[in-house]
This record gives sequence, structure tokens and C-alpha cells, in this order.
Amino acid sequence: REHSLELAKQEDLLRKQKENVALLLNTPINNNYVVNIKKLPPYTVCTCRDNVKDIAHIPPAFSKRFKEMTQTYTDLSLSQPNYCYVTFVDTSHKDTDIEVEYAEAVTKALENKSSFVFKTLTDCTIACVEHRGAYENIPNAYAALFKWLASSGYQMAGTVRERFIHGAWNGRSEADWLIEIQVPIKGLGE
Repeated sequence: REHSLELAKQEDLLRKQKENVALLLNTPINNNYVVNIKKLPPYTVCTCRDNVKDIAHIPPAFSKRFKEMTQTYTDLSLSQPNYCYVTFVDTSHKDTDIEVEYAEAVTKALENKSSFVFKTLTDCTIACVEHRGAYENIPNAYAALFKWLASSGYQMAGTVRERFIHGAWNGRSEADWLIEIQVPIKGLGE
């Protein structure tokens, strides 16, 4: 019975993910996005979860949580080059009241405190696109990436990450914000 419940949960999660991909595949895309494949090394990350009103509130909330993290861990050493990202905890698409998990790569795990949890990520291969500009326009980059994925011979092998490279937190104007959308992938036969 327990196994049946877990299987039903997994089937429901897969159905919701397929619905999200179907939504993206029906979104008109801007052809300025180029999909790249990269290998990521293993990382140790400091994570925390938060609820945001909508996607426009993710960058400022991320900045706030980063400040809290560095105040909580005064001896925290960030990885160089910097690697930070957001994943979406909700399994289905939501426009409002979105639960996200923030992650910042660090040189070593410390003791979990308050809402901060350290995790180790394994190395992986990703497909990614870079989105430059307003965060509200990021669905176009998702559409390009998922349309590529649907015809590429690869499949998703993990949770989508939004890697923050440049933004309001480092003094950039909105036109210069840079976010890389990353999808862990594997070949169809793997």
C-alpha cells in the first residue's frame, strides 16, 4: 500500500511536469536564444526556501536571503567562480505564491542553522540558455529551451535551475541582468 501511494505521487508529479512542458511548447519563442550543453562539477551549496508573490519578486527575495545567509554564517566562504541559483519547489506551474529554493555554492558545508541547509550536488550535464533583461520576460527563454529539449534526443534528468549571473544585487541595470536557465539532461537511452 505504501509503495502504491509513492508510485501514485510520482505519477502525479510526472503528469504535472508534462503539463508544464506542454504549456511551454505552445509558447511562441524568440529565436535569439542559443542552447548550450555543459558539464557541471559537484558543488556544496547553502540552501533556503522562501515563498514569493510572483516571479518578479524572486531576484529581490534572493538578495534578501543572501544577506541573511552571510549574516548567519560570518565564516562562510563562497565558491569561486560564484555559482548561485533558484529552483522551483512547486511541481506545477504557478503565477502567484511560488515556493522557491535558493542555493549558493560554498567551499564547505557548515552546521545547518535556522532555515539554511547545506547540500551536496553531484556533477551533471546540463542544457542551458542565457536570458538577458527583465525577469518578467524569462518565459521566452524557457520556451526556447524546452522546444530544443523536445527535439534534441535528450530528456530532463533533474530539477530546472535559474542561475543568477548579473542583476540588481551587483548594480546592473535591468537591461543587463543575466540569468542562465539550466536543465540537467541525459540521453534518451540512459
